[in-house]
Amino acid sequence: MIKEKKFLIPCLVSLICLGGIVNVKADSMISNNLKENYYSEITYYTGDELKNIQPYNVESEDGVLVGAVEKTVYVSEKKDDNGNIIDSHLMNEDEVKEYKKSLSTRDSSHLGNDSTSRGRLNILIQLFREGSEYRAYGNANWAIGAGTAEQAPASGRDFVALTWGGGNNLVQTSKSLSVTRHNGSAMSYSQAKADSYKGYCWSFDESTSSGDMDSLQAIVKIKRVSSALKNLQTSMKFTYIHTYQSTTGSISFSGGTAGSAAGVTLSSTSKKWQIEVDVPGIVY
Repeated sequence: MIKEKKFLIPCLVSLICLGGIVNVKADSMISNNLKENYYSEITYYTGDELKNIQPYNVESEDGVLVGAVEKTVYVSEKKDDNGNIIDSHLMNEDEVKEYKKSLSTRDSSHLGNDSTSRGRLNILIQLFREGSEYRAYGNANWAIGAGTAEQAPASGRDFVALTWGGGNNLVQTSKSLSVTRHNGSAMSYSQAKADSYKGYCWSFDESTSSGDMDSLQAIVKIKRVSSALKNLQTSMKFTYIHTYQSTTGSISFSGGTAGSAAGVTLSSTSKKWQIEVDVPGIVY
């Protein structure tokens, strides 16, 4: 089981935007959620306050934490009488209000029933600098509600990716993934897409006969190709794609040639949803 370590600094300000809450700290950026059709809670950790933040799920790290972004979404899943998942979606603001109200009042009507379950997914990306190299940690944690139907994510193949920008100026030097079940055992995974100059993507079955996914951590280390610093900047992106169908298409990367991290797309898969977070701070 991955040993958890929490951020120690409380949020200073909360701005409510359409589609989600943005928790803002000193020297932080404000996210624009106007294009999202679901509710999310986002916290940006940047600037001087990073010196006082305890890294999450990092046992030892010699680098300097240059940025971190955390995002929480709320998930509702429904299955038919045969146990097949027929819907999985990210809840909107009204649904989340009812869900949180049920949690506080212990009213199970909005937590789930025989055919529906509700819970949340939290993703976090942390970016460390060590000389001319950068190491990114992407963490994901499920917390499912009290519904009796499905106490874990829907059965299907899920994908996680760490991608970056900078074109051919930044190259991957190492990568790893660990996926943990609720009972503490490790889950298997496979490579879904690899590009040494854009990113790495893994896939895994988040629900198996041996147990369901509880948490995961993806790690990628990159460095400048040239020893000469150009003083250009780009970002690192952590993407989580959830599917609830038996077959899936292929992963592709797009962009990533300059100041923005490469995007991740899963083709030929209609029963899915996707969330992502970007952290700036890569200088090359």
